[in-house]
This record gives sequence, C-alpha cells and structure tokens, in this order.
Amino acid sequence: MDDAQSCTSRLHELDARGEISRAVELCESELCSENVDCQRYLGWFYANNGNPERACDWYRKAAMQGSAEAIEEYWKCVLMIDARGNKQKAIELCQIAPFSAHVNCQRYLAKAFFEKGDVDATLQWCLRLAEHGSSDDILYVGRLYLSKNEPRNALEFLKRAAMQGSARASQLIGEIYAFGIGVPKDEEMALPYYKAGAEHGLILSQMRLLHLCRHNDAGIGKLASMVRLFFLITRAIFIRFRNAEDPRIADIPQ
Repeated sequence: MDDAQSCTSRLHELDARGEISRAVELCESELCSENVDCQRYLGWFYANNGNPERACDWYRKAAMQGSAEAIEEYWKCVLMIDARGNKQKAIELCQIAPFSAHVNCQRYLAKAFFEKGDVDATLQWCLRLAEHGSSDDILYVGRLYLSKNEPRNALEFLKRAAMQGSARASQLIGEIYAFGIGVPKDEEMALPYYKAGAEHGLILSQMRLLHLCRHNDAGIGKLASMVRLFFLITRAIFIRFRNAEDPRIADIPQ
C-alpha cells in the first residue's frame, strides 16, 4: 500500500472511531498533508469549527489536485465568509484560480463588482460567464453594453442570446433597429425580432409590432389596431399590478 492509500485508509479508520483530533493530526502531518482526502477532511474540520478561511486553504490544495468536490466545498466556505460580512475576502478568494473559472464564483464576482459600481469589472466577469453559453448570461452582457452606450457590441451578444431562444434579447434587438440605436434605423430589420418577442408573450414587442404593422392599415383596420393597442396597455397595467417582475412586461417604461 502506497503512502496515499495508507493515509486515506488510516484517516477512515480514525474518523469511523470518532477520533477527530487524531485524524486532523494525521492529515496535517508531513506524510499525509498532500493527500487529497486528508486535505478535504481538514477543509471540513476547519469549516465546521468556525474557520472558513483556513478551510479554504485546504480545499484549494485539494482542488489544485483535481478534486471537483473540493471546488464546491470551497465555494460554500466563500459564502460563509461573505455571510460574516467579509465581502472583500470573499471576492479575493473567488478571484484565485481555479475558482475564478467556476460559474458560481464568476456570478458572485459580477454581482459584487456591480454593487461596487465598477462597470468594467462587472462586464469582465459577465463576459467570462457568457463563455459558459447560458442565454441569460449572454443577454446580460448585451444589456451591459447597451448601458455603456455600445450598441454594436450589444448586438453581437443579443443576437447570440436570441439564437438560443431569448425573447428579451429579440425584443431589445427590435428596439435597436426600430429606433436606430447606434445603427441605421431599419423597421424591416426590427420586424422579425419583435415577432419573436411577441410570440413569447412580451407585451412591448406586441405593442411595437402593432405600431409598425398599422402603417398599412386603413379605415376599419386602423380602428381595430387602436382597440388592440388599448387592450395591450390595459393588460400590461393588470400584469404589473399582479406582479411587477413578470417577464411579459419586461422593458416597458414605468
């Protein structure tokens, strides 16, 4: 039996007998401190004894040896540190490799820098999140670029999100083309994107689509469009009254 197997076997024996102090002593010994099972055990021990920062040190060592479990355990310790009010330490821990590539840490960092008002750092971490391919994360990058008044960069990400079925991305693309935000105004280009948003029940897309299409209406058609618009406005008010966070009224001005 090699040293790693010996350390793991001995650790399990001590833990099974409830001899936690001896198990910790074994794991911190020169012989066993490089053993992944021992490193995770020490992480568990210190996390459960009120020292999540020291726990992170051991989980990091295990993660560096390829332990996926240690990455998740490290993340839980980061949350413990944040819950204690030490957000700066939590930020620092999430920025350390390999955890900086972990989705939970990236999302945490994006939120933390957003709360600090650091737009560039928020965008940096959101861009890394978008690499994982979630349509919501890709959409958010597009919205960030819009907030930075960079519509051409926004379009790249909004179109990627729309291709994955994001109705809100389609609606925002429609707005960019319909109002000529950073691109030549082109209502024909806006139409298919508004249609995609409308098909998913987005009220603003339905309103915009109605407005664009009513140019070709005459007589009774215009009247019908006005009735339809009144219905949509009434419906939007009702939805907002029921739930202001309802995605169907996303992006409608207050």
